[in-house]
Amino acid sequence: MVYVPLDGSGDEIGQLFVDRISLIMGTQQKGRIEKKKGNNGDYYGVIRGAVAVGTVGLILEHSFHTNTRSANWLMKESNLTRLAEEEAAVIAEYFDVPEPVVERDKLYRIQAGAFRLKANAEAYLADIKAAGLDAYITTQAD
Repeated sequence: MVYVPLDGSGDEIGQLFVDRISLIMGTQQKGRIEKKKGNNGDYYGVIRGAVAVGTVGLILEHSFHTNTRSANWLMKESNLTRLAEEEAAVIAEYFDVPEPVVERDKLYRIQAGAFRLKANAEAYLADIKAAGLDAYITTQAD
């Protein structure tokens, strides 16, 4: 279930989420969007606050802890990863975010120093590695 704003601004993306979540989790019951009215408009403060600043706020419910099959499914890290990836895809598709272009054939290297004495290069290398960075020494003739 996805809770959406009363004003209808989240209906389309909310439906996209419930459809994708139902598909990924393989639920027997089809997901749905839900609107909940409170005394001051939307019942949930996070949705009310989002609407107040002109954006869409949603609350995604993936299941209930009393549903053993869904609870067990949600306890598997691989399922959570897949669910997160699919939910990110819904957002990207809805907002028409293009796929990133990744150039896989090129590596860009950064040189962090040049030393005349090997001992100085080795000491700097040790400092870099101690900071958690991968580094190595190469030599080049003048």
